Amino acid sequence: MAKLQSLKSAVESQLGIKANADTPARQCGAVGGNMVKQLIASSGANFSALKTEVSAELGVQMGPDAPARANGAVGGQMVRRAIQQAEGKYTR
Repeated sequence: MAKLQSLKSAVESQLGIKANADTPARQCGAVGGNMVKQLIASSGANFSALKTEVSAELGVQMGPDAPARANGAVGGQMVRRAIQQAEGKYTR
């Protein structure tokens, strides 16, 4: 948990955003999206390949016309896999 908080703080400072309850959703999304990309990169996974793989497995056609819940499900699964890969990398 401390590593995720550290990553969040680093991304917030890169973007010049301090995400809290009063922060607009678009800015919070930018922080979250950048955290996911950095987390996936640190796990050794390819972001685009992982997104394509997960969206196909979940049967989601990614894009602006897809429901937010469907796109979010893909993002959540990507984070789960990235965390599992990163944890496996550090426990070996």
